[in-house]
Amino acid sequence: MKKILIAGCTGKMGLEAVKTILKTNDFRLYSCLGNKNYINEDIGNLIGKGNIGITITNNLEKSLEDIDIVLDLTNVDAGYNIIIKSLKKNIPVVSGSTGFNKKQLDEFKSLSEEKKISCYIIPNFSIGVVLMTKFAKEAGKFFENVEIIEYHHENKKDYPSGTAIKTAEMLAENSKTYNHGRPEEIAKIENCRGGNYFNINIHSIRMPGFIATQEVLFGSIGEVLTIKHQTINREAFMSGILFCLRKAINDNNFVYGMDNII
Repeated sequence: MKKILIAGCTGKMGLEAVKTILKTNDFRLYSCLGNKNYINEDIGNLIGKGNIGITITNNLEKSLEDIDIVLDLTNVDAGYNIIIKSLKKNIPVVSGSTGFNKKQLDEFKSLSEEKKISCYIIPNFSIGVVLMTKFAKEAGKFFENVEIIEYHHENKKDYPSGTAIKTAEMLAENSKTYNHGRPEEIAKIENCRGGNYFNINIHSIRMPGFIATQEVLFGSIGEVLTIKHQTINREAFMSGILFCLRKAINDNNFVYGMDNII
């Protein structure tokens, strides 16, 4: 069994991942890095299992000791530090943190290649989301106008989502300029049209009741095509997490997006 560190274990995704790993036969939950408010708490108490002998720490250096693989489910700032330190210690890492810029992604890629250690940066672990982005890229070959709307819970700090950014990047691979020929816009209130990435407007909603939803809207004369994916609960991400962990442990490549390994 491979010994795994889950970073971000006290978050909603992290707690779901803890429950999932405890059910597997090929990974052993060995260390948990979490919120400072839970230091020295047994992680089992947070998932209703009682004491399981694994206490939560916020000491990254110590939590990396004797680890076979790292699952990072934190945020862009903590995730950057976790990924860099893991790779420098020759530990493969799978990260679901979002918001990394191109410079950071290039740094991960360079270090992964230098160390010959796998580094998977996965903006979304849902198989359905991977299919949505692939379908959107294909549809983008036939439409000239497209916008993206992404919805997340109110506690998600970064926007737009990593999935929305990845979708826009995949659309841009079609080597065409979208949404050209629009008339000069008049903004009565600034930023109401969302952000602009590769000339594609991205709109971010943060509101209670959502987990993660994305719509990609294509418009043409007399028709609108909507490609939509909705996450009902966080269990939807667990099969993707296990898929990436099992692939990364036997790999030595840099991967950005689960679409590149499915």
